[in-house]
Amino acid sequence: MKTDKNQHYNRRNFISGASALTFSAALLPNILTAGTAAKTNKNHPAIPKTRAEHLNLYRKVTASVEDNKEAITTFSGISYGMESTRIMTPLHGVNVAIFTRTQSQEDGSVRFMTNIVGVYHDLKTGKILEDWENPYTGKKVKAWHQINGPINYRLTPDMSLGLLDAQEGEKGFLFPVSVKDDLLMMSTHYSSNRKNPLDPEEWPLEYTGERLRTAEFNDWTVPVADIVDTSKPEADFQGSWISVRPWRPFMQMGKKEGTVVTPKIVTRCQSIGDLDRRILSFGEKYFPELMGAPQNWTTSSNKSNSDYFKEQYKRM
Repeated sequence: MKTDKNQHYNRRNFISGASALTFSAALLPNILTAGTAAKTNKNHPAIPKTRAEHLNLYRKVTASVEDNKEAITTFSGISYGMESTRIMTPLHGVNVAIFTRTQSQEDGSVRFMTNIVGVYHDLKTGKILEDWENPYTGKKVKAWHQINGPINYRLTPDMSLGLLDAQEGEKGFLFPVSVKDDLLMMSTHYSSNRKNPLDPEEWPLEYTGERLRTAEFNDWTVPVADIVDTSKPEADFQGSWISVRPWRPFMQMGKKEGTVVTPKIVTRCQSIGDLDRRILSFGEKYFPELMGAPQNWTTSSNKSNSDYFKEQYKRM
């Protein structure tokens, strides 16, 4: 995965200078997570013992351990805006599909090939947003949805990738995992700090600052039976996913202090037909090439939501 050379993943640097995380614990759903679960036997067969086993568990839950098999994850929730006053303002609904295909490599790494298509909807009508009235500015702006792909990256057992839960001094792909009764709980919380890809002179209202500091808090509850059954390439799960990020560019908030918080429920889809109809209608109409996992591994053609935004937003 290509990253900005100044990108920081250290917990101490995470969202430095911002107050966004001071309320994060209060927002976490009241579910049992790996970080708070009762003590469990570390020798349980479902608990990974090595970094490579952690990576394999992550792959089995979020994608599939069967090479080149497509997996579909979907999440839904509501985005809230929070100004310096810490008053939470509902902004819009969120429904997103993640299409992923993985490939094992001889060196123990795993290639992840992903496309993402998501839509925002009006909280009153449920309809996909076209124009959106910003509650902070009173301005009506064109909504821009979540479009990413292909986003292809490689994970190795030795990579930390900004995981926030590893013990001090530990390195590698490690995250909290515990077992209670017949459920496995795992948490993959991480942060990023990258350069804003927008030019402030070209995008003065969309530009939120030099750095984009984000965080994702992911908690997964997985049947133990799915983990210990080696004949199953995927594990079912229920999860929560909370993202904390700067204002979205289409909101045209400029450098106004504040953040967007989005709690989401995450599930696995058995087929594309299980997706929310709004994702299907929007994706099939505007981005049919992204409505499925990439077929071929490449890093030269990776495209983020920012890339699509810069290419298309002003032409809308």
